[in-house]
Amino acid sequence: DVKSIGGYYTFSNDAVLLPFHSLAGFNPGHLVWDDFLPIYTILTMFNLLDGEKDLVLMRYKPTFLQWASCDRRWNNAQRKPFCKTMLKKFLPLLGQSLEIMTTQENVNVTWTEEIRNIGATNRSKYVCADNGAAGLGMLTDHGPKLHGWKKKDYEMTQNFGRGGMLYEFRNWMVNNIDIDPFKQISKGPYKIVFNVHSSTTAYRNVHFNEHMRLLKERLGYKYDMDLRAETMSKMSLYEQVDLVSGAAVMVTMCGGGAVTAMFLPKGASLLAFFNEKETGGDTMPRLDWDLLNNLSYLRTHWLPRPQAFPGHEGPREADYEAFVSLIDHELDIISHTD
Repeated sequence: DVKSIGGYYTFSNDAVLLPFHSLAGFNPGHLVWDDFLPIYTILTMFNLLDGEKDLVLMRYKPTFLQWASCDRRWNNAQRKPFCKTMLKKFLPLLGQSLEIMTTQENVNVTWTEEIRNIGATNRSKYVCADNGAAGLGMLTDHGPKLHGWKKKDYEMTQNFGRGGMLYEFRNWMVNNIDIDPFKQISKGPYKIVFNVHSSTTAYRNVHFNEHMRLLKERLGYKYDMDLRAETMSKMSLYEQVDLVSGAAVMVTMCGGGAVTAMFLPKGASLLAFFNEKETGGDTMPRLDWDLLNNLSYLRTHWLPRPQAFPGHEGPREADYEAFVSLIDHELDIISHTD
């Protein structure tokens, strides 16, 4: 009964309590698409994201530490970047911060003056809320599938018909960090962002030097281009989103490091490279293809052979020709769009 547990506290009725368990939040792609996206989805499903309620995130820590979970890699210096670092960096996309996020073991609340005055701030470990939502599993970007490692991952799509909501999710996050979500890209200089060294995985650690050189050489006379080679992990969240949200084209390897591509503006183009010989599954890993293909506000293209690696063939001349022609085609579309 209530008396035996020491009573309970209640949030104000304009708060929404949302528990979640972060499985692999040390990877920014998993964090944004497996945690933040389902959080946004369930809030909109139940009309809890109306601008009048405050989100109270509770990171649930299960007793049994699951494989690849944040509880194993919360603040582990042997695994960089770890979950604490990633959450601290990316939580502002939800209008949150690590300092105010709570767990079921440590309820981080701001007490009302009445509670403080009567010295009743530590009488109970229980907190209740009028509004709440839970159950994120099948609302992630891949649902019951893996991210593109297996042939069966391509037999169905999780995000079909979800494009409009994904665009609203993108705009909501951009607004949360006070950046204009509707930047115009139809006039030069056309910003082309190369997401270099986006992964510590050997076969996805790419510099794109030759691709940039050929663009300057073959298209520099035709378009006013601003080519930017950036390593996103070295930039602040604000710098990343501000840069990409005004880009006409982004070139990146697939994988978690490509998460910033979600912030491209409406009408932009995304060129996602994959290494067809990368091992880990039973097919060519076009990671996160399901989500990236269904970002309906972008034009997404997949390209193989980004760079030569030991035992892995690099780009052929035909690959470079196709790349330059594709950029030419995309800039022509963008330059004729009001």
